Amino acid sequence: MPWWWNPDYYSSTTSATATSTSASATSSTSSTGTTSTSSSITKTSTTAPWPRTSSTTSTFTTSVTNTTVATSTTTTSSSATSTTSATRTTSTSSSISRSSTTTLSTTSTTASSTTTVLPDPPIPCLAQCPRVTPTACRGALMSDAMCETTMLNSPCFEPSELLFTCPGTNTDPNRRQDLSAGHYGVKCWICSFSSTMLENDMVPDVDLRTGYLMVDLKFGPNMLGNSLDEKHIDGYAIFITNVEGDRFNFSSPVMTIPKKFGDELGGACCEESAYSARVTTAFPPGESQVRFEIVPILTGLGPLAVGRISAPVADASPFKQVTSSAWHASYPMAFILFNIYANIYQFPRN
Repeated sequence: MPWWWNPDYYSSTTSATATSTSASATSSTSSTGTTSTSSSITKTSTTAPWPRTSSTTSTFTTSVTNTTVATSTTTTSSSATSTTSATRTTSTSSSISRSSTTTLSTTSTTASSTTTVLPDPPIPCLAQCPRVTPTACRGALMSDAMCETTMLNSPCFEPSELLFTCPGTNTDPNRRQDLSAGHYGVKCWICSFSSTMLENDMVPDVDLRTGYLMVDLKFGPNMLGNSLDEKHIDGYAIFITNVEGDRFNFSSPVMTIPKKFGDELGGACCEESAYSARVTTAFPPGESQVRFEIVPILTGLGPLAVGRISAPVADASPFKQVTSSAWHASYPMAFILFNIYANIYQFPRN
C-alpha cells in the first residue's frame, strides 16, 4: 500500500515539552543575653595585738553572656515533562540547611579593701538622750558593741524591739549610741494649751521682781492616740525648760497635778482649760526667758520624758531694784556732789 493510503500516517501527534523550576530560601536569627551581678562584703576586726584594726573588703562580680543562633535554609526544586507518543516526567528537588551558634561570655570582678586603725583604747558611746527611755540599755555602750531591749510596758508607748549600737571606729567621746533598729514612739500627751492664757503670743509673768515669775497655765487632759484617755496615768507634771525646750532638771518637776477625770472622758472633745495651775518660781541662773513642759505621769513609771511645751515666758521686772546696800555704796559720791553744788551756788547758811 502506498504510504499516502495509510490513515495512521495522518493521525500521529507530537507534544511540546514543559519545564518548571522553583527555589525558596529561609533564614532566621535569634539572640539571648544574660547578665548577673553578685556582691559580697567581708568585715574583720582585730583586738590584739595593738593597734586594733578594722578591715572591710567589698567584692563586686558582673557576668554577661550573649548567645546568637543563626539558621539558614535554602530549597530548590525543578520539574520537566515531555510527551511524544509516550509521556515522561522528570522532577529534581534539593534542600540545604545551615545553622551557626555564637556565644560570648564576659566576667568582670572588682574588689576594694579599706583598713582603719581603731582608737586605742576604745572610745565608748554616751548614753541615750534623757528623753529616750527604753526598758534597758540606758547607760554608756562600749565601742563595737550592741544592746537589745524593748519599749516600756505602757499603752502610752508603741510596742517595738530596739537595737542600740556603738561603732568600733568611734573617735568622738561625745557621740551618743545609735538606734539601729526599731521605732521609739510615744502616744500620750496633753491635748492642748489654752489660748486664753497668752498675751502677744507670750505667757505673761505677773511677778514684777527681777529673776522671779508667776504664771497661770491652763491645759487640756491627756490624749492616748486620737482619743482622750486618763485610765493609764496618775496626773500631770510641769517642768521648766529653756527657750529651746531643754529641761533644766529631768527628775524634779516644779509642780504635779493629780488627774480628775479618770475613766469619764470617753471620746469627748478637748477642753483646753480643764486644768489650771499657778506656778511661782525663780528663773534659772542666767535665764530671762523660759518655757513650761507638761507631761502625763504614767502609772507605775513616773513622768513621761517628752511632752507639750508652752509659749515662752519673759521676766516682767519693769526696772532693776536698788537694794539698801547699793544705796549705801553710792552715798559717799552723792555727798561729794552735793557739797560741790552747794559751794558753787553759795547756799545761805545759818
